[in-house]
Amino acid sequence: MLIVLAAVLLSARGASAADEECELRLIGRSEPVEVGVQGSSQAKEQQARVDTGAGYSSIDDDFAKSLGVDLENAETITIRSSLGEERRPKVNVRLRVAGKTIDTEVTVTDRDERTHPMLLGRRDLAGFAVDPSREDLTRPDGSAGNSTDALCASGVIGTTTTRSEALTLLATIPLTAAMVVGIRTLIGLVTFGVFAPILLTIAFEQVGFVRGLGMFVAILASGLVIQPLLRRLHLPRVARLAVLIALVVEVMLIIDLYLEEFIPGGAGAAAFPVVVLAIMVERFWTNWEEDSLATALKTCGWTLAVASVAYPILVSEPVQSWVNQAPLMVGLLGGLLSLLFGRYRGLRLLELTRFQPAAAEPRPVVTERRSS
Repeated sequence: MLIVLAAVLLSARGASAADEECELRLIGRSEPVEVGVQGSSQAKEQQARVDTGAGYSSIDDDFAKSLGVDLENAETITIRSSLGEERRPKVNVRLRVAGKTIDTEVTVTDRDERTHPMLLGRRDLAGFAVDPSREDLTRPDGSAGNSTDALCASGVIGTTTTRSEALTLLATIPLTAAMVVGIRTLIGLVTFGVFAPILLTIAFEQVGFVRGLGMFVAILASGLVIQPLLRRLHLPRVARLAVLIALVVEVMLIIDLYLEEFIPGGAGAAAFPVVVLAIMVERFWTNWEEDSLATALKTCGWTLAVASVAYPILVSEPVQSWVNQAPLMVGLLGGLLSLLFGRYRGLRLLELTRFQPAAAEPRPVVTERRSS
């Protein structure tokens, strides 16, 4: 946990250094993009919505026709999203984003009812960091847009982040810990310690809940299959954890490289979720060996349940707004809540349920005998 915190602080510090070379170009949730047909000098500027959850970039069909794109003979592919499946033409274009030229493939669809005539997807966002709280930070030629800030960002534990995002992540850790402590002490759920649900919640924040849950189930199932083999090899814990990390990486790479058509956005591969998921599976194995498979599955389920409860609270708009405005107060509140929950000495909710049949039984009547 200390390593994670140190990585966040070092990343935030590095991002604020003005004399440091720009590692990642910072863009907002909406940016102007210059679009042209490959091999042609004709190009037009269009406003694009930046969407890290989408695989391909897409442009409006009318805009594509104005560029002279041949849609009748274009290859068509199936795009899956939350709205369902759709067959779209796929064409080659040249994009100019924040001074960077990108030769890529985009899909063409009717975006008349969308807020933006163009969408910039994850395939074309390599080398960029996205600040969803701002927009129009750059111009297609690389000059600054409506921002006077240094448009640089740095990588933090496998994902891209700005200094404000790193501080936001840091401030939410005590708040997440307080929620975990509260659930454990007031309800009585048994999890893989305190840090496991905290780290799992942060991993969900980085890759998204649906993708994170799918990755968790896939990797846990893979761990169940490989556990008997590793047990026969009698590997030490360090070697076993290294094998687990390799297993997690392979599963995430398979999702990103081969299953993106079925899982929109892929695995959102990042180093931090890799470590978190590997630690979770390793704790599951340890619990399985020390107790039983049923106990390990139950504890794993409660850990996932706690993270599932904490995640929507942390990403809700009121909490995010408060964290952005007063990160020190949020961190302090998390510590105070943990102290308050830790002082509770009463029965937990699950204990009340467990002991209710005993409390409902009639008590025996004790009669006093008088000595004559």
